[in-house]
Amino acid sequence: MKKAVLLTMLICVLSCLLFVGCALSDGGDASSANPDDTESRVDGAQSQSHGSTSAEHAESAGGDSNTQDTSSSNVSLAENADSLTIEINPSQATLSDRDFRLIFRNSEDTQFYYGLEYTLEHYDDGEWKSVAFAPGFEILSAAYLGADGTELEISLDNHDYTFQAGRYRISKTVLGKTLYAEFEILG
Repeated sequence: MKKAVLLTMLICVLSCLLFVGCALSDGGDASSANPDDTESRVDGAQSQSHGSTSAEHAESAGGDSNTQDTSSSNVSLAENADSLTIEINPSQATLSDRDFRLIFRNSEDTQFYYGLEYTLEHYDDGEWKSVAFAPGFEILSAAYLGADGTELEISLDNHDYTFQAGRYRISKTVLGKTLYAEFEILG
């Protein structure tokens, strides 16, 4: 009787291992995810349109959601960031303006992965100085799929800084290249 129970348990364990092994070989990792399953995610003061690879941002406020079909045969994944630039809207703002849109421009018909991380800098005394994030504000590491026109929302409220009139810029590193978008706050 004990042998029959042990044999049944062994068969169950081996079946489970076989099932998990098959699931892992079919499921793979995030880089082999089905492109048709990507969806846009907009979270809090930072958002992105045109797809994501299912990752969370530390801020949590509602937003809209768009989907993008990445299965088109004429769209490929960018191998470097040479075709990418970023721009910021508005490029001129008042001290009361708090929210900006960082827009990716891609001169090729490719997509790229990007993260939510960015650096805000203020031009002061002839040099660019980093503006710190507010205490407790955190950007989790995430990988999102983007294309031409992808937007990322930037809020000055996420920074521990007394903003004044002057030149500012956002810098982002995408595919090993640092991109810059400059804006001005008017007095």
